[in-house]
Amino acid sequence: MSGVNVVPSHLNNFEFYLNGVKRPGVVDITLPNLEAKTTTITGAGISGDIDMPVSGHTNNLTVELNFRITDETALELGEVRAYDFEMFGAEEVYDAATGEYKAKSLRVMVRLLPTSVELGKLSPAETMDTKLTGSAIYLKVSVDGVTKVEVDKLNYIYNVNGTDFLAKIRKALGQ
Repeated sequence: MSGVNVVPSHLNNFEFYLNGVKRPGVVDITLPNLEAKTTTITGAGISGDIDMPVSGHTNNLTVELNFRITDETALELGEVRAYDFEMFGAEEVYDAATGEYKAKSLRVMVRLLPTSVELGKLSPAETMDTKLTGSAIYLKVSVDGVTKVEVDKLNYIYNVNGTDFLAKIRKALGQ
């Protein structure tokens, strides 16, 4: 009976593409937190403050790319413009019913506006720990070909598990 007791295990590996070009061995990535933008409400009938999420709005979607060395890829990202990143991963899960590891595909797409490039340190026989930090204006996460999260800050899209929480807002705006 497959799928009854499936245990998520680990990311086996991933491929990194910058503007459509595969960049092997370059980077590890810290993906953004989906943190709701809130407004504080208070008033008659409310005992205190409530930080109310604003539908479909998020705080900054901060992404970090950590490079082993300060190579051409890291330096290129210092240009003030948007970059498209795509990561294809293989997540492994353990199926206790069959005793097998199974692979799920993970695809993450990000359009990033770089905000900081840390060039790192120079130390013999060590990594340089170069780091790029940026603001994602587009994020899409798919598992086995199914979109789980899509955030497009410039086109009023906030889709989680098939529900676009900004569809009503787009309609109200005449879009």
